[in-house]
Amino acid sequence: MLFLVIVMVCLCSQAIATIEITSPQRLDKVSWRTKIDGQITPFQNDTNVYVLIWSTYDKGPYYVYEADLLPNGSWMADAKVGRDPRQFPEDIGGTYRIIAIETNETISYGQIDEIPGNAIESKKIDVDRSSDLYPEGY
Repeated sequence: MLFLVIVMVCLCSQAIATIEITSPQRLDKVSWRTKIDGQITPFQNDTNVYVLIWSTYDKGPYYVYEADLLPNGSWMADAKVGRDPRQFPEDIGGTYRIIAIETNETISYGQIDEIPGNAIESKKIDVDRSSDLYPEGY
């Protein structure tokens, strides 16, 4: 009986990880190449953070960008929102959805059709694509 109580106490004391996107904010106008910032708590050394982006007109695939994770739990990813506006001007003004995930799986840069089952997800945010190639100061 004592063993069962100890196991329950240990399981309950583990913190549940959360991940959030801190920039850009919902409905911000973003350039084609942009920086996505966020925070993960609590920080874990053995985790990966990815940013997934897709057009709200499509149901996928997700375009994957790996984030650089700092020891304080903040992270940053260089990402492309849509396609190069010089070749695809129709992407300008489009709405794109962004989500950050934390997972112990390794995901390759490129496209995936579904989010890994063990991933912790941030809230989804929608942003609007501007005509800019790069953000100011990029």
